[in-house]
Amino acid sequence: MIKELLLSFFFKIFKKVIPIISRKIYPQKEFIKDIEIRAREQYPAIVVRLYGIPTIDVYLLIKNNSPYINVFLEGGIFSLWIKDDRGLGKLLNQVCINEKLNIKKKETKQIYRAIELKQSQIDYLKNTKASKELTVNIDLIVYIRSLLYNFIKTEVSLKNISCKIQ
Repeated sequence: MIKELLLSFFFKIFKKVIPIISRKIYPQKEFIKDIEIRAREQYPAIVVRLYGIPTIDVYLLIKNNSPYINVFLEGGIFSLWIKDDRGLGKLLNQVCINEKLNIKKKETKQIYRAIELKQSQIDYLKNTKASKELTVNIDLIVYIRSLLYNFIKTEVSLKNISCKIQ
């Protein structure tokens, strides 16, 4: 606790004066480890609506575990694979995340993206809806930056995410 307070105070002073020293004390690898991207847990992270305008809603969380600096999400790209009784099939390919977020120290924010489905995707999902076990895998590339580090590309694979088809 005291160590974190001292280091936080140190960063406030030195990140403006001597960024090289700050980077030595808080290396990029450690900074990247402090960024956590996961699916939301309380409700299904993926909700597919086949009525009205068919859409798929993706809910992800990005958490900044860094006790020292804020993180800026600059956007990203993801692909979504749906896993049912028949196996794994790609549903979405290279969908952009246009959201820009400022995530403060020890803060969590939601990334939300709604995608309108094409007829071939709707037909695939109608056949998938009857499956007993239905999960989703997401391959995600996000671009983050901070006051110490400019534009870092981070790749994340999220497996067995809950999915609900309505």
